[in-house]
Amino acid sequence: MFDVHPFLIEAIFRPKFSRRRREIFETYLAAKKKAELTGDAEAHQRAVTRSAEQMQEWETCRLMLRALSYDITPPPQSDAESWLATSLGNVLTRKGVFALQKQIDDEKTRRFELKVRWLKLLTPIIAALAGLVGATTGLVLALKK
Repeated sequence: MFDVHPFLIEAIFRPKFSRRRREIFETYLAAKKKAELTGDAEAHQRAVTRSAEQMQEWETCRLMLRALSYDITPPPQSDAESWLATSLGNVLTRKGVFALQKQIDDEKTRRFELKVRWLKLLTPIIAALAGLVGATTGLVLALKK
C-alpha cells in the first residue's frame, strides 16, 4: 500500500498530527499559566522542556511514517549524531531530521522524474495512435463514398 500511494499515510495521519500538535501547545500554555500564577520559574522551565520534547517526538513520528511510506530506512538507533535520548524515548536530532528529510526529498524527486519520463515516452505514442485512428476514419469514409 505504501509503495503505490505514499501520500495516503499523510492524508490519514495529518488530522491526528495536527490535533497532537495543538494538544502539546495547549498543555504548554496551561502549564505556563499555572507557573505564572504560582510564580514558580522551575515549573515553567519543566513545562518548556516537556513541550519541546513532545514536539521533537511528534516530528520524529511524522518523519518516520513519511520515511516508511517511501521505503526509506531511518538512521540506526546506535548513531548518536542522529538520535537523542529524552524522557519520552529516542528522538531525531536536527542533523537526523535534516538527513532523513533529504532522503525523503531525494526519493520524491526520483519518483517524480520517473513519472515524467514515462509521460514523455507515452505522449508521442498516444498522439501517433490518435493520428492513426483519425487517418483510418478518414480513409474509411472516403472509401465509402
